[in-house]
Amino acid sequence: MPSWVIYGLKLLAFSFVVIIVYNVLKIYLLEKFRPNKWIIFALAIAILTTPSMIKPGFNQTPLGYVVSGVFVILFLWFIDLFNADRIKIKNSKNEVKIRPKAKPNRVKNKGKKN
Repeated sequence: MPSWVIYGLKLLAFSFVVIIVYNVLKIYLLEKFRPNKWIIFALAIAILTTPSMIKPGFNQTPLGYVVSGVFVILFLWFIDLFNADRIKIKNSKNEVKIRPKAKPNRVKNKGKKN
């Protein structure tokens, strides 16, 4: 088999494993925490870039796959937090706030009794 087919199969298997791990984490762990979405995004970018800066070629090692998986999980969590905030803002704009109507004549007629 050509090397690109083997690489494609590895990538496909890696994608399935990461998606399954993310969904399990989302159900049991990530739904309970609501951190700031930008902290999660910054952490994801730091995890993506730092190993490559320290040791070039790190991403081709088995540990590099783990780091890439952690990045993908953090990035998917960021997208979920971003969408949840967007939906919350959209729903809060549609809420109708009922305010009492001002009744100015009530003060004028307070002293008069019929």
